[in-house]
Amino acid sequence: MKNGKLSNSLKELHQYKNNLNLALMSERRKNFFLFLPLLVFSIGLILRKAGATFGPGLILVSGLWLSFSCFLTGIKRIKSIERGYGRLPVPVEMLLGLCLLLILFQQQYWFHGPAFSWISALIFLVVLLYRMLNGEKYIQAIIILRNSWPLWISASLYSLICFLLITGIAMNPRQFHNFYRSTTYEEYLRRQYPTLSTENANHLIDKYRDRSATALAKSDSFYELARRSESEKKNQDALRQYNLAIDLNPDNADAYFHRGFFKLHHLELNNGLAFSALADFSESIRLIPDHALSYFQRGVTLAYLDKKKRVCEDMHRAYSLDSTLDIELYIRKYCPADSAGF
Repeated sequence: MKNGKLSNSLKELHQYKNNLNLALMSERRKNFFLFLPLLVFSIGLILRKAGATFGPGLILVSGLWLSFSCFLTGIKRIKSIERGYGRLPVPVEMLLGLCLLLILFQQQYWFHGPAFSWISALIFLVVLLYRMLNGEKYIQAIIILRNSWPLWISASLYSLICFLLITGIAMNPRQFHNFYRSTTYEEYLRRQYPTLSTENANHLIDKYRDRSATALAKSDSFYELARRSESEKKNQDALRQYNLAIDLNPDNADAYFHRGFFKLHHLELNNGLAFSALADFSESIRLIPDHALSYFQRGVTLAYLDKKKRVCEDMHRAYSLDSTLDIELYIRKYCPADSAGF
């Protein structure tokens, strides 16, 4: 009899241990699938800054994964018997998922400016204040997910959100872009706004530019480095240094002209690069309207793009400013009616 009871007790104990091990494995699996997107998101930020093409994709996928995990945890808490979110209309996990989603909008440039970061910060502060007003200590209020996830995961998630919120709010769009991306803000805007919308790009560049004397000095330094790198045929360095020089001082007409010339004559030319060079020469002309070489090189670029009428206009304008320029070849090819005078 006693042996039977002992045997049953041992079976129950064995079953309990099996159930406990399964629960622990399930918990570890859940923690892994939450920590993994945290890690991938952080790696994605680093890779995007380094210029890796798949960096933005990693950020998008892992950011959506994190948001979904937060929403899913909130749904589970709503369905559970012991609802841990008190008087708030939704669980704090769902609010945190919403914060992450809004931060992702700004990170992916689905919205220009820090507005979504401000909204996210407001939601985050509401959650913290609610916790503290309900008698929880400050540190407890900070680790808002301690009942849902392990402390180390909650702390990692909180740290990431705080970092993204602080940079999203404290930085203007130019600083934000230059901090998180490998390209410069000026370069990004020129790509976003094609030739017909350069006024939009110019407006944003001028609005968020660094107007300090230090920025102007750095711009001159990068411009000189770019000229040196170009002469030494260090093409990637030269292009990056031209971009930095213009980003720091978007009124540097010489930098625009030489960057356009560099793209046109020193890089492997295609239509996209030609349009980019065209924008540079146009900016140089906007800043110095009587710069003959800018008109001439813009005409050369337009010839590559087969814009015949505009080639004639720019070549005539260049010749009127500097009659020593050799434009005869372009006039004969694109403006045969005017070739008699050359």
